[in-house]
Amino acid sequence: MITFVEHKNINKQKWDTCIGNSSNTSIFVYSWYLDIVSENWSALILNDYEAVFPIVSKSKYKISYLYQPYFTRYFGVYFQLRFDEKIVNEFINAILEKYKYIDICLHESNITKNNELEIKNRKFQSLDLKFPYVTIQKSYSENAKRNVKKAVKASLKVEQDISPEKIVSLFKTTKGGDLEIFNAKDYAVLINLMNYCIKNNKGQSFAVYDGDILCAAAFFMFNNNIFTYLKSGLTDEGKAKGAMYFLMDYFIKENSGNDYLLDFGGSSVESVAQFYKKFGFKYATFSGTTWGIDDVVIPEAKTAIVGKAKGLADVVSDQFNEGLLTEEERIRKHIEIWQKAKSDLEKAIPASLDKNGSVYDMVTSGARGSLKQISMMSGMTGLIASVTGETIEFPILSCSKEGLTPIEYFITTHGSRKGLSDTALNTAKAGYLTRKLFVVAQDVVISEEDCGTKDFIVIRSQTASGMNIPM
Repeated sequence: MITFVEHKNINKQKWDTCIGNSSNTSIFVYSWYLDIVSENWSALILNDYEAVFPIVSKSKYKISYLYQPYFTRYFGVYFQLRFDEKIVNEFINAILEKYKYIDICLHESNITKNNELEIKNRKFQSLDLKFPYVTIQKSYSENAKRNVKKAVKASLKVEQDISPEKIVSLFKTTKGGDLEIFNAKDYAVLINLMNYCIKNNKGQSFAVYDGDILCAAAFFMFNNNIFTYLKSGLTDEGKAKGAMYFLMDYFIKENSGNDYLLDFGGSSVESVAQFYKKFGFKYATFSGTTWGIDDVVIPEAKTAIVGKAKGLADVVSDQFNEGLLTEEERIRKHIEIWQKAKSDLEKAIPASLDKNGSVYDMVTSGARGSLKQISMMSGMTGLIASVTGETIEFPILSCSKEGLTPIEYFITTHGSRKGLSDTALNTAKAGYLTRKLFVVAQDVVISEEDCGTKDFIVIRSQTASGMNIPM
């Protein structure tokens, strides 16, 4: 039986035993961690701590809601014995009965198909450290190798066991200041968390110095052979000299060759994810897909859709011949008929795809391609624009799998030629406009040192010594 247990009644020893024995154990849900980030957390517990789910809630306008506290990545159901998807759904239902609004991250093992929830998948990045440093270094990107060399050339040095206060202060004045979401209490929680980890051998801190100046720092937590990146800070000078690349390279070199996993976290910021990628991280999931032309199926409804459109087009032609329509009306109606036919055929294509097939996976994943490409292969091309931009009335009814007739192939060349000519003309226009912008800019005279605008970019000049100074 799943019961709701308040914080004061939770048996912390049994709780931590359940978390430690769980196959999806995580440092974020141990009782000591939750005590630091959220003092009054509660829980849903199955029987005698056979499975648990941490609960962190708030109330606004007398409505209780779940939220993900800062410095935690995900929650979820943690089983002491065998993982059971059915029980996961029972926990989710128990939460929905008690809370009307939920905004939390679930552990990737907690798969649920509850229709009441809006679920978005997120990736996290990790790096296996069991290989020798030389092997891991080979997977570095050229940019990462170049930045590490730059840091070495700048005589940067790495020191361990820097105080949490310095790390948080650096984070606060750099990345934390840009985010503007943390307050003084949040920063105090972060310092307490780092201090606890250091005191109990669950954390390591690293710093990069340029002489006596701190230019980069990072903190990593350690639990169950997993290093979890927590927070870091980087100055502009450190960024210019590759300080964070140097720090990450040092950390990997110190811990490589051991059965450890470096968990970078799941950043949704593309630039941050790209930084991790440069060290050879791997996403948590992989996909290898192959497919052939036989996997593309022509919808059975195509014959009926095309036949109906041809009939309507014949009716329009008869009306024109009888003088009931003008030339412009005939062309407009023909275009509307064939555009609708193509649209109807595109709607029929998803139903023709095998739900377990590779083509369906690629189209629905959002990674590559769309139904438009599949429509060209198994549906119809439809109407084509001529070089002058006018729509050619003759529709291309065949698809790539069926093969084009000679007249259809000839007409499609108009579209290809238009695409090439448009590219050439637009390139010329862009170059011309760029030149005109430079001509205008050269005529601008700045008469004030500071005109007071709030929208500006600071341009800096690098001296021979490598220092960036305002121009």
